[in-house]
Amino acid sequence: MVNTFSIVATDRDTGEIGVAVASKFLAVGATVPWTRAGVGAVATQAWANATYGPEGLRLLAEGLSADEVLNRLVEPDGSRHRRQVGVVDAQGRAVAWTGEKCMSWAGHRTGTGYTCQGNLMAGPEVIEAMARTFEASAGPLPERLVGALEAGQAHGGDRRGQEAAALLVAMEGGSYGGMTDRYIDLRVDNADQPIVELRALLEVQRVERPLQTAVDEFVVAAHHDLDTVRARVERQPILVHARARWEENALEASAHTGRADIAQLLLAQGASLDICTAAMLGMKDRVQEFLRTDPALSGATGAHGIPVLFFPVIAGRREIAELLLASGADVNAETSGMRPLHGAAAFGQAEMAQWLLDHGAHVDVRDQKGKTALQIAVEKGHETVAVALRSRGAE
Repeated sequence: MVNTFSIVATDRDTGEIGVAVASKFLAVGATVPWTRAGVGAVATQAWANATYGPEGLRLLAEGLSADEVLNRLVEPDGSRHRRQVGVVDAQGRAVAWTGEKCMSWAGHRTGTGYTCQGNLMAGPEVIEAMARTFEASAGPLPERLVGALEAGQAHGGDRRGQEAAALLVAMEGGSYGGMTDRYIDLRVDNADQPIVELRALLEVQRVERPLQTAVDEFVVAAHHDLDTVRARVERQPILVHARARWEENALEASAHTGRADIAQLLLAQGASLDICTAAMLGMKDRVQEFLRTDPALSGATGAHGIPVLFFPVIAGRREIAELLLASGADVNAETSGMRPLHGAAAFGQAEMAQWLLDHGAHVDVRDQKGKTALQIAVEKGHETVAVALRSRGAE
């Protein structure tokens, strides 16, 4: 018997939906909680029918309401009088079932967007405390769910004592890398104070595994916003090493936008230096070291497939550009539509534009948006670059 107390709930503003559970039952998180983003969540307990989880999610995914799903699960089950189950659908409709043969005290309470249920509890005050706490709380759903467990335990929890707790929350793109909906999946399978440990794990996850949307926002900021990058990296240093959905990290973002200040901050926080960033920063010794280790890096590309020669060009690092050219870099290299000459035009590097033209850069090639270097220079107001391009026949 999974004599247990749990809460199933959703936050319709964020799309999060999850289950938090605690019990004097080994590895309770392996049996009770089931979630799917955009669909719903189920907690199955007491003399738990483990099929309620996957079957409930399947029925919810077909468009049935929480109430309809509960009926479809319970009515054909000959042992339903010993079952307990809570269901919340993506619209926030919540229902629960407590069979009359569940061990006392057993019961549930439902509210808008949540349901709390428990069996073999110290008394009804366990469930009431969970519901009150959840309704009164604010902030992210995972913290609110754990807070409800803490309130239930403070009012007696499972009559038999403590052993395990779990938190399972789904959200679209919420997983590491944003590829699945498994946002938070934390379990304490055997401990003296499992809810305490569950709270501690959640706090660690908040620091060490940021939400993918937070990573994406951080990488976007690294293109141009030093203050935001500094503030966020102070709170979550792990962001320095994370990659956005489009396979770019913050250092790469700062490199191809010529933000040496942001790149230096990220390097000081432990970001891994690459040849493109080193070239943008004018780190000659490191560029030489990269090339000695792997001569093929003269043809390397950075974020968005931008060729390595682009990076010293946008920062006016002529010595680095000459080193790369001597090592085999191509002044007309192009893998994403952005060539070194386009970089010179965009960043107002007239001297570098002239240098590229002197070394064979094609004056009228177009970037990924169909613009020539001259058009880019004119749009950016870089007249000295435009003059140099016109002197080579650009129109």
